[in-house]
Amino acid sequence: STVCGDVTQVTGTGTVPSNSEGETGIAFSGGGSRALGYTQGALRALGSYASGVSAVSSVSGGTWACSQWMYADVESDDLLCTETADFGNLTLDYLDNTMCQM
Repeated sequence: STVCGDVTQVTGTGTVPSNSEGETGIAFSGGGSRALGYTQGALRALGSYASGVSAVSSVSGGTWACSQWMYADVESDDLLCTETADFGNLTLDYLDNTMCQM
């Protein structure tokens, strides 16, 4: 399979390109596995609002989560594990069968 994406060069002054007025962007920082977990949680919290995002900037662990979210060939709910679990009834078998794809 082929992964495609658009990359926009930021101008030397740090301004947003003129053709992107009115668009919504989000940024996620790095920090290894903690940043990955934070970014996954933030994307879950955004829910359906995330579909309105037109630009993403991320580094390090934030990029691990964002790249999967942007390019995965599955629904966001399946990728981000939006199903919640009853922590009092967790078993290894349950976890083995319900882990998210991210």
